[in-house]
Amino acid sequence: ILCDESDTSEERVRKLRRILLNVINNELTSRQKEIIMLYYFKDMDIVRIGKLLGITPQAVSAAMKRARLKIYQYMKYTI
Repeated sequence: ILCDESDTSEERVRKLRRILLNVINNELTSRQKEIIMLYYFKDMDIVRIGKLLGITPQAVSAAMKRARLKIYQYMKYTI
């Protein structure tokens, strides 16, 4: 599913989104996935996410950092 030079820009974007969602759904812990979804797709800030989940903002930030690193490790081979 790697991006191919013959792909159009739109096809590449679709492939990358599909890969990204696959990584989020299959490689992150449930807590990491929830935090990533709330932050990037629901536009919530770290403090609000912490209050919603009953954890400190520092714990949210640490989980997000680990999730981003895991996403990057998978995505770096597709871009």
